[in-house]
Amino acid sequence: MDIRHLALAAVITSLPSVASAQQAPAVAIEASSVLLHGAFAASGLGRSQGMRNIEYCGGVVVGRDGPLLEIATARHCATYDAQGLSMKPAGEQTDAKPDYVEFRDGDRGEIERVVIDAEDDLALLYVRAGHDHQLASLAPAPRLGEPLWVYGTPGRWRWILAGGIAAQSSGDTVGSNVMKRSSGDNPTTATARDFAMDCPSCQPGYSGAAVWNAKGSVVGILSGAMGGFSLVVPTRRLEALIAGKTKTEPVDNAVIDNDAAGWVDP
Repeated sequence: MDIRHLALAAVITSLPSVASAQQAPAVAIEASSVLLHGAFAASGLGRSQGMRNIEYCGGVVVGRDGPLLEIATARHCATYDAQGLSMKPAGEQTDAKPDYVEFRDGDRGEIERVVIDAEDDLALLYVRAGHDHQLASLAPAPRLGEPLWVYGTPGRWRWILAGGIAAQSSGDTVGSNVMKRSSGDNPTTATARDFAMDCPSCQPGYSGAAVWNAKGSVVGILSGAMGGFSLVVPTRRLEALIAGKTKTEPVDNAVIDNDAAGWVDP
């Protein structure tokens, strides 16, 4: 498979052979992946004041709404202020969204609307791009041990591929505190994690990026990492948000900040 355009993290050589870069679905990954410029600061204080990181977050094209593209990402990348944000034009909440979206071919997209999952680390950006882009296909949760990949911006690097395998998502694996914090502000059985990603090279900057299987389908959105394990919002949760079946209105005066960006510990 041709992966000439994929920049590979050096640490990928330490990953299991089943998640080798040569097996990555490069065409699908590059066609649908995006970077979010102007994602929000990691610290709770900085986020509450709307401060931005110079680094980026990831995202993936998952649908169309008229002339706009629907891009899935992590909620902690997309906004810091919940008040009045859901389903409103960006002009009414200009400080509560990333600056713009960059596609792999260099195209830029302006974010016109942001919709959050009020109970999970998940958001949809409605973006006006310069031209159309391929939609990613969604797939159910992977089997344990199945190879997985993410494509994002660790640190100051851009467009870096990292591989791993599907692992059990439990308190024994990643720690009960991490499980709770990754499940959103109001954890419920609906936001329980179906699986984790054993990914030693995943680190800040991969948040919001799609998690891909070997068939070139998205199985989830990366939320955060701890000790080499990354928590993933499953596609069943994303499909529910796209279909309008999840809560998008947070409680009054709530600030959307489950500190997901602050607890990442590669």
